[in-house]
Parts: sequence; structure tokens; C-alpha cells
Amino acid sequence: MRSISAARPTPQPAPALSAAALVYLRGRDADARIQALVAERRELRPALGTLAVRLVKRRRYESLGFRSLGDYARERLGVTATVVREWARVSAALAGLPRLRAAVVAGEVSWSVARRAVAHASAETDAAFAEALRGRTLRAAEALLAAAFPGEAPVRVDDAERVPVRVLLPASRHGAWLAAQELARRMAGEALPAWECAEAVAAEAIAALPSGVVERAAGGVGDRPAPSRRASAASRRPRAPTREHGLRHEAFRGLRWPGGDAPSLPLERIAILAEHASPHALDRALRRAMRRLQRIEHDLGRILRQMLDRRLHRELGFDTFARYVEERVDVSPRTARRWVRFARLGSAGGAVANAFRAGLVTPRQAALVAERVSPSRHDEAIAFARRVTFRCLEGALDAAGGAGGEVAFHAPPEAANVFRLALEATRLHLDGLQPARASDGDAFAWMLDHAVATWLEQGAAFRDYADFERDGWRCTAPGCTARRNLHSHHILFRSAGGPDESWNRTTLCAFHHLRGIHARVVACRGRAPDGLHFELGLRPVGPPLLRLGPGEVMEAC
Repeated sequence: MRSISAARPTPQPAPALSAAALVYLRGRDADARIQALVAERRELRPALGTLAVRLVKRRRYESLGFRSLGDYARERLGVTATVVREWARVSAALAGLPRLRAAVVAGEVSWSVARRAVAHASAETDAAFAEALRGRTLRAAEALLAAAFPGEAPVRVDDAERVPVRVLLPASRHGAWLAAQELARRMAGEALPAWECAEAVAAEAIAALPSGVVERAAGGVGDRPAPSRRASAASRRPRAPTREHGLRHEAFRGLRWPGGDAPSLPLERIAILAEHASPHALDRALRRAMRRLQRIEHDLGRILRQMLDRRLHRELGFDTFARYVEERVDVSPRTARRWVRFARLGSAGGAVANAFRAGLVTPRQAALVAERVSPSRHDEAIAFARRVTFRCLEGALDAAGGAGGEVAFHAPPEAANVFRLALEATRLHLDGLQPARASDGDAFAWMLDHAVATWLEQGAAFRDYADFERDGWRCTAPGCTARRNLHSHHILFRSAGGPDESWNRTTLCAFHHLRGIHARVVACRGRAPDGLHFELGLRPVGPPLLRLGPGEVMEAC
């Protein structure tokens, strides 16, 4: 017994880890949690794409009472029509490329690369594309595609670049900005975003100002907005010679990369079900998938915040956070930073973050509340958002924003430059009329007054359309953004003895009037303008998709 115990080795204390090693382990732990969520998101993408194909190809949203894909996507999914169309485009293309599709689902080819590759791959070249792109870093894969198809810019995950534009406007003039937005949308006949309204205001101002003033302003504005000092310094630094190996496991040896894993989601079964699903069943499946996606992206944002704040990506071999999220998360840096901003809401914005993660509000509802409502009122705003359409929520927050202060929006660089040119030209014009130097707020107020007066004069010829004027020159169907092809609809049909009184008439777009009401997909009853009840997505058997009362408030189906 003594010999046996003597043979046992004496336990030795574990060596102390250096600070650098501890940071690396924290980075590996965060990365492992991120990869588990990325794998779940990667499996969900083909399912969303398959459902989107059926929605877009068959125009199933029309049977649900929505005029356009954009209206449906915004109200029911909380994304743009561009996003849904891109899901459908890539998914439909990958359906005919089984090798490339398998590589994408397994994570061997990133979704970002597949979005560009499907435009050139065919059934004959499917295997070659999959083999050439499998296991490549994003940079290497883009380099291969750029060499094979020169002159084509890489397709990015996000929409076009946007730059912030901010102007301080006196509180007493904020109503003019709201009026200008409304008139710009009426003149265009569609629901323009804020930056397009500002661009229209700028165009009116430039057309009215003396050409000499505009030329002077153009010399002063240049190519603003100017890049930040950090960006300028980065652009002056020469790019170091690349040591890109092309293969991910060679470029980043210390990390595990996905490959060869079969998807847990039955994609073929999902495709068959989507093909034969009713529009209402398709809507349920899409919303269920979106709720799952929201939970994943919320959790990713929280971990990526720690990765960014502690710079853990550097310990994993990535020189920048942008490179890390492109290679390891398969999203653009802009998307990742949007998730991180949402995670930074912290306890003050917990109501918004929790509602988003639970799928109680859509991404666009959550973003709007977080951006426009003070944290102390988040609970109230979330409760309101859950009861009404996104159109109603946006309108209510626009009206509540009349306290003045900063007018802020994001615009493409070209549109931002046009707006700044008009602002500078207007300021120079005002300087010539008064001794004191005009501020940007003074210049913007003049631009708004001029645009509003011009558009009111142009619209004076349409004042005879009393119903349209009362209803704001837009379709009154809940969630509809149409502002053109408007009809005056008799709520109680004239054939049923309905009078031609204003309370029995409401403004509807051509789709909701002819293919909604008269096709029995949409129902409308009550008294205009404040007592209307709508039903969207009527069907022969079963409740409608939505019931909404006055104020676009949801009612039980």
C-alpha cells in the first residue's frame, strides 16, 4: 500500500496565465457563443428565403389585404421590401444550385458571397463554384469573383451607404418641417422617407435662389459631409501588403470553422409546405421565423458589444471589428454596429430590447421607439406599438415630435450634399438681406416656408376634392402607403341605398377599392372619417387576418 501511494504523482498547481492569455480565453468564449448563434441564424436563412419565394412569386400579400410587398413587409415583418426580395432572389437561385446551396447551409460559403455568386452560377458550373468558394475568406472569395467577373462591384448585405444630416430648427418652426414632409409626399404620390422630403425641399430652394449664390455656395460646400479625422488618417496610411491565404483555416489558424454539418431544419419539407400553404399560413410561418431571428440577433448584439468594447477580436487574430463580423458573423459591419447600438440601450431601454427579443414588436417598431421616445416612456410606447399599425405609430411619433430641436435623418451622400448645398446657398442669400449672419436653422426655416408655399399653390387646383383633402390625400386602409390612384369609396354601397354624404365616403387606393373591397378581400364599415372599421385578409372560412377599429387600433379576430 505504501508503494502504491508513493507512486501517485503529487498534484502541481496550474501555472498562472498571463493577462494576454486571459483576454484570449475570454475572446474564445465569446466567439464560441457567437458561433452557436450564427449557426442557428445560418439555418434560418434558407427557410426564410423559401417562404419569401412563395410570398413574392405568388403575390400572396395581396390575398392578405396589402397593396404592395413593401406595405406587408413593413407592417407584418418589420423589414423593407428590398430585404424580402433579396431573400427570395438568393433562395430561388440556390434552389437550382444544389452543391452551392449545401455549402452555404453548412457555412462553408458565406451568405454574402453567395448573394453575388448566384448571379453567375448555373447548373453546369454549380460544382465548380462550390469548390472554388468553399472555405474561402470573404476577401479571398470576393477577389476570385472580381477576377472572374471584372467591372462588377461586390454586392453588400446592407442598403446603400447613409450619412447623418442634422440641423437645429427653432421649436416654433418644427411644424413647418412636418407640413413640408406631408406636402412632399402628396406631390410625389408616395410615402417618401424624411431624406427624400428634405431633398425635395432643397431642390425647390435651389430653383428659386439666384444662380450666383448657388455657385458661391458650391465652392464653399465642396464634397461635404467631410470624413472624420479617424477615417481621414486611415485613408492616408498605406495599406500593408496582404498575407491573405485565401482559406479561412489557414488565415485564422486558432479558430474552428463550420463545414459539413447537415442542417437541422427540414428545408425540403418547408419548401413543400410553403408551396401549398394558404396566404394566412404563410404569414404565420414568416412571422414565427422572424420572431426567432429577432431573438438570435438580439443575443448576438449583446455579445458583440462585449467583443467590441473589450477589443477581443484582436486576440482572435482580426485587426478590426469589421473584419471579425464579416468573416465570423457573415454580416456587414453596419449591421453588426446596429445590433450593438441596440444592446447599448441597457436597463433604461430594457422594455424595448425585451419586447424585441420576445417578438412582441417588429424590428422597425423597436428601432422607431428606441430612437424617438425617451426611455422613461418606453413601456407606454411599446404597449401602444403593439395595438396599432406601424403607419399609425410612425404618424403618432411624428406628431409628438413637435417640440422642436434637432431635425435629423440619414441620407445617401449625394442627397446629403444637395441638401447642404441648398442650406449654404440659402444662408448666403439671407446674409445679403440682413446685417446679422444667418444660422443653418434660419436657412432651413426659409427653405421650408418657400417649399410649403410653392406646393400649396400648386395643389390649389385640387381643393375641390374635399374627401381626399380631409383624408390627407392618402388611402385610409390600415397600413397602406398609397398616395396616388386614389378613389372615393362609398362605405355603404350606392347599390344598397348608401347616400352620397361625406360620412359615407372614404379615400381608398385603386387596389383596396377594386381588388380589396369589391373582391371581398377587405371590408370597411362605419362612418368617415373617425369611425371606420376595417377587416384585412378576408377568407371564406375562418377569421380575417386583421381587424382594426378607428385609429388603426387592433381588434380581436
